[in-house]
Amino acid sequence: MNIAIFDQNQLYAYGLKVIINKLLSQSANITINESSSLSKMHLVIRTPALSSWEEWQGAFNHPQTLYIYHRPLPADPLCRGNILYRNDPLDITLSILKKNLHRCPDEETPPPLINGTLSDTEIQVLKLLKMGWSDRVIAAHCRLGTKTVSLMRCNVIKKMGLHNRLELYQLLNKLHF
Repeated sequence: MNIAIFDQNQLYAYGLKVIINKLLSQSANITINESSSLSKMHLVIRTPALSSWEEWQGAFNHPQTLYIYHRPLPADPLCRGNILYRNDPLDITLSILKKNLHRCPDEETPPPLINGTLSDTEIQVLKLLKMGWSDRVIAAHCRLGTKTVSLMRCNVIKKMGLHNRLELYQLLNKLHF
């Protein structure tokens, strides 16, 4: 199994590498902060913000990704399918890692519930936001105005019953589309 860890905290990344090697019965190829073979990875573990645009865009768009946050966010205290928190007890970290390590890399994820409520353009904008594109780049790519992209994001937040951008980005992290 090929696993990539992207994290500014080298000590935490190395600790995850040691834990994962102990969890897996077969040998794993685990890289830390290397994007050269990202397309061959079965699992990407990363923080939401990375220094390199290419690393960030590639890791953010990977189909099976675990995200590392510093502390739990109030909007999402229980839904922890693909989120690791730095201050988690070891048993919680182990259970999340086990669940994601033993999942088949080609496992199909169910379609998101947003398809019925959002327009095709809104879904396209969400996909580009998930990839880390700025409003200006999305606007140029979709031939829209920058304000239109911003308005679309606000409308999506309202349609989905969210309260702010942070909740939207948390949801985007969980969706595979």
